[in-house]
Amino acid sequence: MRASERSRTGWAAPLCALCCATLLALQAGGARAQTATKAEGQALTRNDFSIDLVTGPIVGPNRVVSLAGAYTALGYGIDNAAITPAAYGARTLWDTRWVEWDATLDYSPGAFRHTDFDNNGISGVTNTDFLFVTGGASIMIGEVGLGALVRLQNYRIGKSAQLNLVLANYGACYALLDGQLLIGASARTAVLSITETAVQKELVNFTGTGPEVGAVLGLEEVPFRVGLAARSGVTSAQDNRAHTVYGLTLPRSVSLPPELQLGFAYQLGDRPLNRRWINPHDRERELRAIMLARRRVRLREQLDTELADERLRRALDTAPPSASRFELAFDDEDELMPQPRDPEFWQAEAKLREREERQLQQDMELETSRYRAGLRALSRKYILLSADAVLIGPTDDGVGFESFLSQIRQVSGANPSFAARFGAEGEPIQNRLKLRVGGYMEPSRFAEGSTRLHATMGFDLRLFAFDMFGLVDEFDLRITAALDVAQRYRNFGFSVGIWH
Repeated sequence: MRASERSRTGWAAPLCALCCATLLALQAGGARAQTATKAEGQALTRNDFSIDLVTGPIVGPNRVVSLAGAYTALGYGIDNAAITPAAYGARTLWDTRWVEWDATLDYSPGAFRHTDFDNNGISGVTNTDFLFVTGGASIMIGEVGLGALVRLQNYRIGKSAQLNLVLANYGACYALLDGQLLIGASARTAVLSITETAVQKELVNFTGTGPEVGAVLGLEEVPFRVGLAARSGVTSAQDNRAHTVYGLTLPRSVSLPPELQLGFAYQLGDRPLNRRWINPHDRERELRAIMLARRRVRLREQLDTELADERLRRALDTAPPSASRFELAFDDEDELMPQPRDPEFWQAEAKLREREERQLQQDMELETSRYRAGLRALSRKYILLSADAVLIGPTDDGVGFESFLSQIRQVSGANPSFAARFGAEGEPIQNRLKLRVGGYMEPSRFAEGSTRLHATMGFDLRLFAFDMFGLVDEFDLRITAALDVAQRYRNFGFSVGIWH
């Protein structure tokens, strides 16, 4: 068996064990979940429910929407931090620098209006004055990536209050095996607050945080990647004991149930899907080691020359009293060795070392330029296929978010649910336009609901190079658009970010 085959099979056992353990935990949670004993369709009048904060439709960064959310095995870009923590450290094929960064800003104006957002069989909601905005940024420094993604949903309540729902993901990722294995860990926080708009006074706040982990394996010699993400449940508790605010009966808590995701991606075409990341500092250390070795050779040759001269002077009995002692100093590798004493040698050596340092920088720039040119020369013709399977745990005494806004009880999340996502991506106009299509099965969290099939599409368009007025290295801006349609649902949005 080849080493690459042993590597792949070696990961299968722990992944299967983790999946089985999580599935058993979710099943146990489902068994403990209380069945819907309260009459549905009645007004919410008691503080005895939790908001089941499962977003069935994919809402957030529009690159994720356009590929139907099937990014668990990919993770490229800060857009995907809500899908997997591996996104913080996932370098693209074109990333070559020690420090790389990414950013996104998204706006979706049409997710709620005249739609069945919760997939509960009812179109339209009471509150239609709303705003969906997503923003995020990440930075990769060598093998470490850090970042955060924040999704904001804002709703107007009457004329004097607003409800804010904030979902935040923030964490880190470490790249192993030259970037072929990504291990990420982060936290996700859910905050629901109601604010009096006239004085900007917060009337009530629900806040909770839970951990999540993710991993992506993409070996250089194969055209596929696999990914895993798991997150614990999050229960956001109220900061006071208010039961109603501006006519809204408040929940006991806001809950994000546990989730498990498995992803697989396969790429067709000449362009490679995976590659080893070459650390530019490693190559610089190699070139510097060669330069220092040449210096040590010159020092030893000069020492041999001076020692021969000393022996000759002794033989002639003309050596000065101190000539038999050579000064000691540390060389560039911290080795203690005698140092030549000839001032003419050191004058020439100083000039030579200055030329060597300049040459080293020129060699590094030349190698970097050649390496980047080689990457740019790679074919950009490809078709990327990606698929995700998502298992979502139950929520005790849950009602949907739409039900909470409408103040009508509809039990949500009494049992675990399953979602499947599929997507395809290509680049019909090389280095200018990317197209994506996808589809996903959205489960209903309601007892009488049914699975709903979504169709998604979108594109990335490279615009122009920009350096933020000289503050950063030049990068290419992109604009993204996405569309998501299903029965009783539609959503579209736009975003700006960095082209890769």
